[in-house]
Amino acid sequence: TKYESGQRTYFDKAHCSGFTETGEGEDISEVDAFKLLRTNYQIKKFTGYTSASNEVLADSDNNIEKYIYEWLGDGSRVTRNKKILSTLTTGKESTYKIIKTIDDISKIVNVDLGSVYAGTSCIITNDYGKYEMSLWKDANGRSLLQPLPNEKGAYQLYFGSVLIDIKVLPVNDMPNVVDTGKTYAPIFIGDFKEALILYDRKKVSISASKEASIGNKSAFATDSCFFKATERFDCQIKDKDAYTMAHFSNEIK
Repeated sequence: TKYESGQRTYFDKAHCSGFTETGEGEDISEVDAFKLLRTNYQIKKFTGYTSASNEVLADSDNNIEKYIYEWLGDGSRVTRNKKILSTLTTGKESTYKIIKTIDDISKIVNVDLGSVYAGTSCIITNDYGKYEMSLWKDANGRSLLQPLPNEKGAYQLYFGSVLIDIKVLPVNDMPNVVDTGKTYAPIFIGDFKEALILYDRKKVSISASKEASIGNKSAFATDSCFFKATERFDCQIKDKDAYTMAHFSNEIK
């Protein structure tokens, strides 16, 4: 986006009533008014820094500076994941459905999301959620959860004629949820491209300085190099009907 704040308008994907049968010479009926979804956004800045001594940067056999850039880049991924999950949670007002068996997922995909979203939906969960789904077997004892061969952290879940992609995040990125004082593995199911929109003002940028000061810390005085990461974005719910928030029924102890 080019602006610090603003509004965006979208068509409601699920809203379409169709036409009315009309006989010869009869008046044409007016269709239901199309439904628009409107979101407000306010770009926010996210920052962080780390440092390394100039001796370490100069004397190490490894390319420490390269690792630092990769480390801060991974911090950007974690930041965005946490913001997206927080927005999705707020959009459902922290109300969770309960997943006891694969049949509960089947109902959410086929009925709650329905044909409007089911074909483009996926599942997001953490390592605990992956473990819960790994226990589900077919009639021949084969796991219904299968890894995608060429995509790290990605799986597919089979139920009936439905095949749905699963993205597994580390617990640090997607923490377990506390519901009525107990801890459970979370699971989000839906079409997240319809559910949420990311307003990206500036992708992560990383700068380095051997003279900068941050607070009471001075790179020059400590003979160090500071590495600062900055990015600016916001995310907002676009269509709250496009996803469901749930957790597994087994308590984590």
